[in-house]
Amino acid sequence: MKDSSIGRVVGVLFSPTKTFALCNAGHPAPLVFRRRTAQWHELKSEAGEKSTELTDIPLGILDEAKYRQFAVRLETGDMVLSYSDAVTESQDSAGRQLGQAGVLSLVRDLPVT
Repeated sequence: MKDSSIGRVVGVLFSPTKTFALCNAGHPAPLVFRRRTAQWHELKSEAGEKSTELTDIPLGILDEAKYRQFAVRLETGDMVLSYSDAVTESQDSAGRQLGQAGVLSLVRDLPVT
């Protein structure tokens, strides 16, 4: 049986302008490492868009759902890390889910060379 209610992430990097376009349907926000600051952050729309429509939910749940795309500029040495909600739902030794904050905390502790 095919599960049609799964998330998708589609990203495209246009090298000439260093523009990374992203449509994030049903997955946690990707993480971005900015070489200039040597810091990891959640990659979200810089426009801070708010919508009253049902947007960016896993594909197949509702036919009427809208999927937004946003773009950010990346510099040489920046990295983008996309991951599924299976990672945020992973549990620590005490049985607590990591959540997005926990994943970001773990990634921040990794050495980047």
